[in-house]
Amino acid sequence: MSKTIEDGIIKLELQSPWQTYYNKVRALLGNDTDLTISAMEKSGEYEYFFRVDSTNTEKINSLNTVFKTVIPMGNITLKIGFGVVDINDVAENDIKPTAEDFKIAFTDNPLVEDYHDIEAFGGHHVYIEFKKKVIQFYNDDITDFYGNFNGLAEDIAREVTNNVAGVFYCTSVSSNK
Repeated sequence: MSKTIEDGIIKLELQSPWQTYYNKVRALLGNDTDLTISAMEKSGEYEYFFRVDSTNTEKINSLNTVFKTVIPMGNITLKIGFGVVDINDVAENDIKPTAEDFKIAFTDNPLVEDYHDIEAFGGHHVYIEFKKKVIQFYNDDITDFYGNFNGLAEDIAREVTNNVAGVFYCTSVSSNK
């Protein structure tokens, strides 16, 4: 909820769930110096859109593979476009993401502590270990009275990426890494 005071009158405005989702993606990827995240724009009567761009083609392809790119929210649809700088049209990637895609997508992201490749239970698994840090940002929807979002990077990653068997998110137990 955004609060403004004009002429001694407090005005409150609610924030939409798609704005919150956008803020979560920005919080998760925004510190990666390889990426540029555009502002969210209305692209149709019931559709919103934003882009994540980079000069790193391999990273963009992996992000496009591991992230949800179409997010339905009731009668509203939020779309995320992943693109290489100077290329406007990036085809949707229907290939199932692999552990390597997740590693490439999160390379150089300061929120990521480590990756663990494990062969267990008859299969290959990857654990993406996020730093022990609470992500906070101003979020004026009605889920928090104070207008804040507080969450762990692993929880945000779990929400905004595709659900892939064998890929797990965790938070580092170490506080000095």
